[in-house]
Amino acid sequence: MKILKYIPIIIAFFIISELQAATFRPTNLSCEQITNPLGIDVRQPLLSWMLESSENGMHQSAYEIIVSDSKASIDSNTGNLWNTGKLTSDETVFIAYEGVALKPFTRYFWKVRVYDQHGTPSPWSAVAWFETAMLDATDWKAQWIGDVRQQFERDEDFYQDDPMPLLRKTFPANKTIAEARLYICGLGYYEAYINGKKVGDHVLDPGWTAHREQALYVTYDITAMLQKGANAVGVMLGNGHSRQVNA
Repeated sequence: MKILKYIPIIIAFFIISELQAATFRPTNLSCEQITNPLGIDVRQPLLSWMLESSENGMHQSAYEIIVSDSKASIDSNTGNLWNTGKLTSDETVFIAYEGVALKPFTRYFWKVRVYDQHGTPSPWSAVAWFETAMLDATDWKAQWIGDVRQQFERDEDFYQDDPMPLLRKTFPANKTIAEARLYICGLGYYEAYINGKKVGDHVLDPGWTAHREQALYVTYDITAMLQKGANAVGVMLGNGHSRQVNA
């Protein structure tokens, strides 16, 4: 009988605890509308997030963003490059970065917390990141390579038997590789390979442009594809606008 007497009290305790655990927090952080983008080339990227709440009627009255170039700094809730402080606003999308000038080829970490309509702060969000690529034309150091054949000028010539160019180069890695990126631009479709394995899962790269006016590049994280010692990179070029690649 004594055991049965305590059961309702225990149940009530857990119900009260569950009600007190109501959440209101930012989730799904994105930068330039991408989750953890690799290789952005804008100096003031746009930051966004969504709101999650376990109660109806909750809304954001303010937010606070911190950005750091150090994971340790962001983990300690310190934004050594940008700290907005508490800003009164219900905006959750396209908040322009306004901190210390970004550098090319650098990873940045960020997170946000929001305040509800009562001014109560949420927990900090999970850490998100974005990584810059080239921010200026002078950051690009590569040169065009290709085969020596003349590009077709008449439309009907593109239907001739013309094997795709295959480019390959070996290179050594004398030390353990911490991070490695491939920035690649082709004036026509291509597929890149590192040590015999295709880089990424894209098809029909790069995007279609008038290449005399604009040529797109793609960024890949190839750290795991490289090995200490001898490595080889290969590119298959399609017979598109041109047969050149820049990486």
